[in-house]
Amino acid sequence: MNCFTVGTMSLDHGIEASASGRDWTVKVGFQPRQEVPIARRRVEMIEGFLHALEKRARGDTRFIHALDCKEEGQVPVENAKEALEELKGGVGLFDLDFDEERRLLIDSPHCKNALVLVTTCVNREGQLVYLSNAFDEVERDGRTVKVNKSFDHAAGVTVCAQGQGFYGETHSLLRLTPGAGFRLRQTHPYAAGWEELILTWNGRMLKHRQFSTRKNPRA
Repeated sequence: MNCFTVGTMSLDHGIEASASGRDWTVKVGFQPRQEVPIARRRVEMIEGFLHALEKRARGDTRFIHALDCKEEGQVPVENAKEALEELKGGVGLFDLDFDEERRLLIDSPHCKNALVLVTTCVNREGQLVYLSNAFDEVERDGRTVKVNKSFDHAAGVTVCAQGQGFYGETHSLLRLTPGAGFRLRQTHPYAAGWEELILTWNGRMLKHRQFSTRKNPRA
């Protein structure tokens, strides 16, 4: 698994794709929004899975590998119709890479890169700030303090697509090479949300650490 979604409260495995006309895309942001298309080979796999699920929803009890494989788990006949409706709304994908030349998402089960979709929504008065994990040392009040460098100094991080959330916060689809990382900061996080989130991809797992300096988090 090399695809992840950073939400308002949590970090989850997978990136959601949904139908857009005859294509399937990953949607980044709300308005404005960018839609990143998925390569035809993966789209055919998704559509094949949905077709098999439709047959099972109609009562087909024959063994269908796509529906019974170990990774997906079995889909009993009695649950097939409900599962089909859920999947028509969006399918979670876990092993993709971004083709910069063709500007689309491709199958990459053995890829060492990671894709991170940032969908964090902020309060009306809040902001979402992207920063590098690297620091600069600056003088403040006679003391030397460390300050995060701007996001354009985040080595190994490629912006694949960007859009905006409801209050103008930037939503992004990012590609990380092994060893790359970045930091997210919310200026007015929700009570149960993180204030800062540090993410680092080591080629196998996305390490993340969150912390808050607030004594009295606001709702």
